[in-house]
Amino acid sequence: MKSLERNISFLFGRTSTGIWGLFHLPVDGPDYVNFIWPCIAVWSFDRLVRIFRLLTWNKFASYSSAEYNRDANVIQLRTRVRRIASPRAGSYYYVYGWRSLKFWESHPFTLSGWNTVTTADESYTELIFLISVQSGFTSRLRSQLLNHGNPEIDASSAARKAYLSVEGPYGSHFRPWRSETALFVIGGAGITVATSFIQDLVDLVQSGKHIDQRVKRAKIVWAVKNPAFYQFVYERYMATWEAVFASTDIELSLDVYFTMPSKMDSDDEMSLPEHHSEPNESAKNMDTVISPSSPDSHIATEKAPTGEVPTNAGTGTLKTTFVQGRPIINDVVRSQVETLRSSGEKQLALVGCGPATMAHDIRLSFVEASNDPEVAVDFHLAPFAW
Repeated sequence: MKSLERNISFLFGRTSTGIWGLFHLPVDGPDYVNFIWPCIAVWSFDRLVRIFRLLTWNKFASYSSAEYNRDANVIQLRTRVRRIASPRAGSYYYVYGWRSLKFWESHPFTLSGWNTVTTADESYTELIFLISVQSGFTSRLRSQLLNHGNPEIDASSAARKAYLSVEGPYGSHFRPWRSETALFVIGGAGITVATSFIQDLVDLVQSGKHIDQRVKRAKIVWAVKNPAFYQFVYERYMATWEAVFASTDIELSLDVYFTMPSKMDSDDEMSLPEHHSEPNESAKNMDTVISPSSPDSHIATEKAPTGEVPTNAGTGTLKTTFVQGRPIINDVVRSQVETLRSSGEKQLALVGCGPATMAHDIRLSFVEASNDPEVAVDFHLAPFAW
């Protein structure tokens, strides 16, 4: 009730202030009139464009679905939009909750994937968002999913109806597939940037257009605290990649760094997908930080337990490595540059998304890699927080 009172007071106060300013400014401050109306015009134009995009994109006869995973503390949101334009990898959309008490709010989320659906009755694009639960809007959405299940959906299912609309896309356009190697350095919930770009590559492979790209290998280096978060992302996104890339020459690999030692040091086995081998006993007790992408990591693997679990060594499948600790980003990037130089290749696409400290390290690594005259580095740093 207190929250509702604060929201009403806030909305009433802002509205009253705006009305007072519009009526009293021409009288009390004529010198400022010439400046206020252009601002109002720009704001009004922006609002009209956003409303037009909402009406154009969204299918109001349909509804969104949302799934909350308790262990990973994330929400996967799926919303249906008209097939007006193709989704753009790495872009973000504003999500509106029209049936919320704060219906005027919009919140940006990075697109994590999409599906194109065509049936006898309709054709639409399903946009997929992976949202880490924080305070505010995401917390209210979680409460809605936990407390107000829809009886039309199986009660054992975690998915529920959610009446949400999206508006976008926003963000710069980046094409990492024009380089021989695409390296994604990701922290936490920033994995949505990597899954979005890989979805773009999946579409290219399925349409046969990947042969027009220069990419030969794509590598994801992901630092994540919660193994349950990795498990959720693997099941919802990565599990489908292996079948797609098995018939191509593109090498796809994933290095997962678990940054919360308590999870690995516990007596319980870490939950992994069925096709992965379990970490051995010595791997659980690893307390060093290494980079499996660097040449020195292979020496470390032979001399001491490193916590790595190499799987799927075949070409064209998702080769996954598990490490306990934090990645040394500079070593990871330098290793890829050296690999390119030794193979006679020239271009590296570096995509980063992570917390401020990690983003800073990624920038420094890019600056160092850019000093190499033999390798051209194309850099894109996606926003992690809003």
